[in-house]
Amino acid sequence: MSAHPLGSTRILAAAAAAVGALALVGLVLATGSAGAAEHDGADPTVPRVAGADRFETAAEVAGDGWETAATAVVATGRDFPDALTAGALAASRDAPLLLTESDELPGATADALDDLEVEEVLLVGGPAAVDEAVAGELEGLVDDVDRLSGRDRYETAAEVAAAAAEGTDVEEALVVSGEDFADALAAGALLDGQRPVLLALPGALPQSTADALDELAPDRATLLGGEAALDAAVAEDVAALVDETDRLAGDDRYGTSIAAVTRALDEGADTEALAASGATFADGLSAGPLAARLDAPLVLVPAERLTDALDAALRDDVDLEAARIVGGEAAVSAFVAEELAAAFAGDPRPSPPEDPVEITETDIATGLDAPWDVVFRENGDVLVTERDSGRVLELDAEGGTQEVHRFDVNNAGEGGLLGLAERPGTGDLYAYYSRANENRVTRLSDPGEAEEVVFDGIPHGSIHNGGRIAFGPDGYLWVATGDAGDGQRSQDPRDPAGAILRLEPDGSVPSDNPTWDGGEPSPVYATGIRNSQGLDWDAEGRLWASEFGPDVDDEVNVITAGGNYGWPDETGVTGDPELEDPVFVRQPPVASWSGLEVLVDGAIPQWEGDVLVAALRGERLWRLEVDGDEVTASEELLTSERGRLREVVTAPDGSLWVLTNNTDGRGDPRAGDDRIIRLGAEPEATTRALNDDERDAMNGTSWEQGCPVDPPDLAIVETPHWDFAHQLRTGELVVADDIAGEVADIMSDLAAARFPIERMEPIAAYGGDDDASMEANNSSAFNCRPITGSNTWSEHSFGTAIDLNPVQNPYRRDGEVLPPAGEAYLDRGNERPGMIVEGDAVVEAFDARGWEWGGRWRSLDDWMHFERP
Repeated sequence: MSAHPLGSTRILAAAAAAVGALALVGLVLATGSAGAAEHDGADPTVPRVAGADRFETAAEVAGDGWETAATAVVATGRDFPDALTAGALAASRDAPLLLTESDELPGATADALDDLEVEEVLLVGGPAAVDEAVAGELEGLVDDVDRLSGRDRYETAAEVAAAAAEGTDVEEALVVSGEDFADALAAGALLDGQRPVLLALPGALPQSTADALDELAPDRATLLGGEAALDAAVAEDVAALVDETDRLAGDDRYGTSIAAVTRALDEGADTEALAASGATFADGLSAGPLAARLDAPLVLVPAERLTDALDAALRDDVDLEAARIVGGEAAVSAFVAEELAAAFAGDPRPSPPEDPVEITETDIATGLDAPWDVVFRENGDVLVTERDSGRVLELDAEGGTQEVHRFDVNNAGEGGLLGLAERPGTGDLYAYYSRANENRVTRLSDPGEAEEVVFDGIPHGSIHNGGRIAFGPDGYLWVATGDAGDGQRSQDPRDPAGAILRLEPDGSVPSDNPTWDGGEPSPVYATGIRNSQGLDWDAEGRLWASEFGPDVDDEVNVITAGGNYGWPDETGVTGDPELEDPVFVRQPPVASWSGLEVLVDGAIPQWEGDVLVAALRGERLWRLEVDGDEVTASEELLTSERGRLREVVTAPDGSLWVLTNNTDGRGDPRAGDDRIIRLGAEPEATTRALNDDERDAMNGTSWEQGCPVDPPDLAIVETPHWDFAHQLRTGELVVADDIAGEVADIMSDLAAARFPIERMEPIAAYGGDDDASMEANNSSAFNCRPITGSNTWSEHSFGTAIDLNPVQNPYRRDGEVLPPAGEAYLDRGNERPGMIVEGDAVVEAFDARGWEWGGRWRSLDDWMHFERP
């Protein structure tokens, strides 16, 4: 089996309409990026002012707040020291603050100066911060450019403060740390144009700052930030220069921001705030002057998620009713926007989105012959259909197959064994396949059992046989058919050709199916279908279907009761109110869509809710981002890497399985084709401390007083592992704390090698009974017990031994075999899934870390056992 990172054409496109031409808006990796679509739950009532980068964002802020501006302040957007106090200067002149690169003026900044008809630029920072070349560019755009700078950031701040206070009596000055930007941004809540900002060292007041306070002569000075930012000595030095001092501080930068917002609200600020990132400085810097102009508080927020304290403060401590975010989603995520909306509305706090995962490709099975469908049964079996042979294959843990049923099929042209589905809760299997003169759906209780015809008379042809079947959330059997080469039949609502059928499990017609002509309900739920081979439902219960077009217009549709999808009269988007327009259209060279899957709740969080469509002629997997029943963006994956793709399904572990179809007579088979490919996260084990409940469960079962290791010296390794049905599970091992990381690495190696493990849970779940654990084929580690047949502590008692798959890898000594079911696996030359043998990936993983294997012992065989010397 092979695994490697997912290949992708990495195209993200925003839909100009429900369908139609897509406009390229950016590039995105399959694993997600800062430019990915915003979190589905983001509340549109939290507006955002943002550009593609910090320079464009500052320009957007300026355009949002000012139609024209005689003066603009320009500061570097790359480093904060000289720029920290520029916001107060801009507020004092009712001017926007724009940002620049140190060595060139960004186009967005130049355009903003032109759009705002700026005549004067106040350039903050010396040539080390903003090069003379930038000053020269500015001089070519405006009438006057004045640079404000000093020998260091503290002197620059003093110069800027003097300019901000020019011609006014200063009542209050704000003093913030010059070593970090956070408290200076928090001061943005108080930028009313009357408060200059000065900088101090954490433990000392620079002379330039002291001189500025003396010259400005404010009645009061307010320090922002706790004593870690500005210590008591700084406060004393400031107090010696002014009549009154104050300090606004919280437990962190967000707490300090809330303290400043509270003061602003007490002074009559508006209850609609601006929100900017407290993790980076650029957007908050440009937001300050806009906040001053709007008399709006500026609140700092984290990039990804509100802290608990900040969420509580926004709900309970400050009287804010709304906010507008400054900055893109890379600075303030869509989820933070959702949290803000909930906090202001008093709604419950939303659950955070899951972190994106890196997606890898793994070959699950190879050497298949035109596979068409895959079914994950409720009993754990995995079944695959082969179109031409009519075989149903059962997949084993190693990727091998065995035939469990064979249908008598007509495999001429596109016919044969097509769809397969299991009825939930019953175990009954339903199959769609071709006979000499028809396509039919049959039912059998289990592979190898007799069939019962459920629905027949579906027209058959050398082309366009449809074939996908599925049980919907309503419990009904849904069948996608083709027109069998006669398009006119697709318009007959009583003809099962070229339609989406909806049936009772016994093949009868549901009473609430469309009646079409006012008569009896018809099995036909939707008409005008040319050839559909993909069906699945989204979380809202909408049915999505793929459809092959003729020479043009392959479609993805949302199926509605009584809907007419146009074939053969129309294809693609028509706007005809009598027809249902597709939600996504592409042309056959890049499409020819077969299987379709909606990833409702999988193990790829960044794709949840997306529609995946397998393309045959297009040789790619399409990923469609959707909003309701509209496609908003698309990405093309595996393009020309794996050949023709027939089906995509969600496995029980949340990964996606993709079937290739290069042996169907129209492809170019590669070595090992056809195959099943898994797309999903690479499994990795993690470690953590035992919680109180776990310690309580161990007490008196797997641990008691007198054991050589105490619970605080043990740890849990939470590890993904494959089971014998190819599903990724999560298990737990209790091991010694000092080797937990090593065990996690070993188990990650085993998961990467897809070694199957039936179950893995602490032996306390079996009351500390080692025999019961082995009989359940449970893999385990810590158990305070002696060596079998001895009074000496076992290595399990120290948390330094692991037993894997006891049934497949039994203990044998003097004719005794434990567990007894292990008798079937004593022939170690007859290698089967889950067995550990010399030289395999399991032994190599433990050998690489210096562990001993009981399979090499001379006095006994303990094939399940590994221990750390």
